[in-house]
Amino acid sequence: MRISNPFLICTAVALISGIGLQRAAADNFAPYVTTPFDESDLAWMEQGLNSAAPTDGLPHAGVIHGLTDPSSTFLLQPYTGNNVFFLSRQVSTIAPPPTKLNGTITFATPTPALSLAFAASSSDGDTFNTLTVHFADQTPDATVMLNVDDWAKSTPMYATGIVATSNGRVVVHPLPNYEFFSEPLHIWEDVVQLPETAPHPISSIDVHLGNYRLGIFGVSASLGTSGPYTSVDLTASSFNQDVVVEASALPEPAALGLVATCASALLVRRRRSIGRAQCEQLPPHVPAFPSTAFPHSGHTPLVFPARLYEHSRQ
Repeated sequence: MRISNPFLICTAVALISGIGLQRAAADNFAPYVTTPFDESDLAWMEQGLNSAAPTDGLPHAGVIHGLTDPSSTFLLQPYTGNNVFFLSRQVSTIAPPPTKLNGTITFATPTPALSLAFAASSSDGDTFNTLTVHFADQTPDATVMLNVDDWAKSTPMYATGIVATSNGRVVVHPLPNYEFFSEPLHIWEDVVQLPETAPHPISSIDVHLGNYRLGIFGVSASLGTSGPYTSVDLTASSFNQDVVVEASALPEPAALGLVATCASALLVRRRRSIGRAQCEQLPPHVPAFPSTAFPHSGHTPLVFPARLYEHSRQ
């Protein structure tokens, strides 16, 4: 839809909606992630992001000890950049990214191991994935399975432990007063035994996604079959998505961004490159309301007569 006077129209829509211009939209966290973690437009967040519940969220990035396996260590990447190896089988158009079924995790230095512990979670359901482990000493490739529980499960079926718990998640493109959910979410510790009789140096791991969405935050290695596990340095190219909103995120209130966008479109009408608010057609990765809004969240979505959405990524 082409808007001839976007400022007036957007103002009118906000008022007609009965929520006022200042409540036309909530904070937009899209600049701080490259994709939601699940198809309900939900992402992880770091502790400190939600001022009303500052302990909700993942622990700060860096080397951490496993929550239920404190003798093992895991390395979480900085939340200001790509921080997860992410594969996705897109089953709808609610949220990006497009389907990506295969990828490679590369060890910065070949690391000997007889078993591996993955810091991993899935979304939209459990995932059943195939790993092909490559060795640096000409040992034949090993093919093993990695089954990962959904991040919102209370009791895991496949994990041997919990790496970290986030007692909250954030909505990437939220409605007013609908930005945060306080609920237990987990990065699981998933142990994989290698079919070898002695440790061999691992150089890389090919991962094939079975279903839904898979996020691997890190890999730890052990010379034995039961740990403890020590975090492995992975190359930067192993991490292809950012799914965690960092605590330092300072999203502009979308209402103010909306006014600025509309005013710019009105005053600088010759500049077609300026972003404009769309008052009717939502982008395909934004949930439609109310029927498909956050189907896995367990919450009843708010219903608005109109939804204003400002593109944050061009």
